[in-house]
Amino acid sequence: MTLSLPAKLVILHSILIVLFMFTLWNRWFLTDIPFDCFYAPFFFTSGPVVYFIAHYLQHWSERFFPPDASVFLPWDLVPGVVCLILGGSQWWCIGRLWLWFRARRLRHTLSHGTQGV
Repeated sequence: MTLSLPAKLVILHSILIVLFMFTLWNRWFLTDIPFDCFYAPFFFTSGPVVYFIAHYLQHWSERFFPPDASVFLPWDLVPGVVCLILGGSQWWCIGRLWLWFRARRLRHTLSHGTQGV
């Protein structure tokens, strides 16, 4: 069974996001310098648009968590889930678009024949 490019991209993205959620939960790779709860692996894996939506929802959701809850619950769980869903759909669309352009280029080449140099 061969997976399509969009499926491979979504699976790879999902594995990376879950791995980064695990590393954030265990407080690995955190610096002492505050970055306003900015977590670079989510940003670079899902892209800036998806990450900024996740970051906004993170701050919006903090009011729903109890004050005695760990700060890593809204910092990790909310952006991680948003990046999984939106980032996964984004990578699936990128994969489908890539396959569409490739098929279109192949059809164009076959219909016009090969040009001799």
